[in-house]
Amino acid sequence: MDNTTEPVDDDYTDYSYVDSGSHYQFQKVNDPLTCFFVNLLYNSALFLGKIRFIPAFFGLIVNVFHLIILTRKLMRTSCINVIMIGISIADLRNLSYVLYRKWIMEREYDKCDLPDSTNYTFLMIEHWAQMTNEVTRRVSAMLGVMIALVRTLVLKYPFNSRFESLHTPGFGIKSIVFISILSSMINILYWGPSILVDGNANWFPPEECGYPKDFSAPRYQYETMEIFRIDSLVPMQMFQAAGGISKMIPAVALPILTGMLVKDIRASQKSRATLVSQRTDKSDQTTKMITLMTVTSMISEGPLGVLEFMLMFTPGSMRLL
Repeated sequence: MDNTTEPVDDDYTDYSYVDSGSHYQFQKVNDPLTCFFVNLLYNSALFLGKIRFIPAFFGLIVNVFHLIILTRKLMRTSCINVIMIGISIADLRNLSYVLYRKWIMEREYDKCDLPDSTNYTFLMIEHWAQMTNEVTRRVSAMLGVMIALVRTLVLKYPFNSRFESLHTPGFGIKSIVFISILSSMINILYWGPSILVDGNANWFPPEECGYPKDFSAPRYQYETMEIFRIDSLVPMQMFQAAGGISKMIPAVALPILTGMLVKDIRASQKSRATLVSQRTDKSDQTTKMITLMTVTSMISEGPLGVLEFMLMFTPGSMRLL
């Protein structure tokens, strides 16, 4: 069966083509079922990418009010609430980035305008915006793990003096600072080796635009520094694996900690008297919140972590998958 196909991109011509129905065909994948699911995932990702700004907009509004409530003096008295403030700030940054990307993609371009690839400052800002977005995504997920860990330790060892500091706002601040630094270090390893260089492909304006004769503008692109390339002593795949593992940790740790937390709460409920039933209700609310965070983290971070880790073993041109 002969289908006329055109290459999607020079980087992917060894592996992927697009047919008249805008579906991907993979030369080295002969299983039709595999191709079907790949296309389903790809088209679903395209659709979700187009509409994700809608929940991001409403999430941004909700998070603003959430942050206003959490930052009140009466609310800043516990470790959990302080960590929640950190999560809220990180989520605000993440949701703002989604709206920013929507604005970038929807901007109206004139054929006479200089393209973004010729704007060195814009590309630098875009690079740092992506990098900080990765940092805050990881921080939000890891702080969720920290809340579950604190609640589990406090319930498991209620009379252990070594864990008394876990209740204090100071511990919450230290947790936010430590996780932010750790996440930034991971991203510096992953994004730091990239440098902005002349792409050796200048932009030439159409004649009718009125630019001076022989005018051209250099296009810039990011490249990995020589020392960090695949064949070097410090392969880039290791940094990619570190990023993937850091995303998988919350997706794995949160279900385990949540299970331990639920088990400890049930055990403590049996031993507590009716006088402390009100405190138990509050504990149940915290557990429900952690359970919800567990589900959302597994859905949002887990698959991305697995994908990034798998890319370590994938040839460059197959990374379209």
